[in-house]
Amino acid sequence: MSAIGSVCAQKQSLGRVEFISANNITQTTSAVNHPANSFVELDFSLTQGESWDVKGQASNMVVNCIDGSFITGFETSNVVIQTVGRSYFSEAIIYFSDSQQGSNGIEFAVGAGNHNSGTYSFSTTNVLDITEFGSTDIESLSDNKFYMQFYEVTDDISNGIDARFTAGKLKVWGVDLEATASCPFIELVSEADVSIALSSDKSNGLSIGESVALEMTASNNSTTSTAINVLVESSLSASLQFIDLSCDNGFSTLDVSEAQSIVLGDVTANSSIVCTLNAEVLDLSDISATVNITSDNDSDLSNNSTVLVIMAAAHSVPVSNWFVLSTLFLLLITSGLYFRKKR
Repeated sequence: MSAIGSVCAQKQSLGRVEFISANNITQTTSAVNHPANSFVELDFSLTQGESWDVKGQASNMVVNCIDGSFITGFETSNVVIQTVGRSYFSEAIIYFSDSQQGSNGIEFAVGAGNHNSGTYSFSTTNVLDITEFGSTDIESLSDNKFYMQFYEVTDDISNGIDARFTAGKLKVWGVDLEATASCPFIELVSEADVSIALSSDKSNGLSIGESVALEMTASNNSTTSTAINVLVESSLSASLQFIDLSCDNGFSTLDVSEAQSIVLGDVTANSSIVCTLNAEVLDLSDISATVNITSDNDSDLSNNSTVLVIMAAAHSVPVSNWFVLSTLFLLLITSGLYFRKKR
């Protein structure tokens, strides 16, 4: 933890506040750990979290930021709390619950144990697992919604803000978690639609030693949204030997591993990046290339992959090899497969 502001004197008394405390801590059911497979990251630099009155008061900030099956743990990174007046860091609570917002949720005190006032930055060294604190993971109802309520253990300022969460990130871990479109702590990214096209300067009839140029066109078909973190992955059949790759955005490489995973970054709306891969034909078995494209904000995968197959040249006997031709002609005669029509 690192201090980034002043710290005031402690109060004379303070009720017991646990790091993670649960209103259902006395329940008799055993804590069941549900292995997390997802998380939602909340950024307080986008919108401040405001801690007003004691739990359940109308002035408290209540938001639905997360949907999913279970909330299983928390992780903080430089979460800054600014207290007002004599409020303590440890008094600012974020209460996570199902959509009924009842008494079976989990109270998370980001500044647990720090009974001081001022401005301070809090970070965890690992994920705080709810079951390790003697409680069960938070399970959603049939609507799969979770709610967050910001409140104070002790209301030092009546009808006023006691503490603010002004910066840093809170990562909420769980099972099948997704951020909601209404969450003020998440910067929403508009959906894009990336696609990939693949063509060759040769159609059919390639022969050993011949070069072939494969053109990959990565497109963002959205008219309004930038495609985020676009990645193009390519693979060649064993019949082709990679030579080089160059793109019209300035990227080029002689390294086959770099050509197999091309990082294009962000691609603006209604634009394309073209990459040309040069290769040499090694043998006349199947000659093919496979290309796939992904983006962080593209959920339509129907146009994200393509395969190109090129036919090799048929085997032929050199016309100058008269000995081979004569041998084949004699074999046809002796086998009865060659007949000369009589007049």
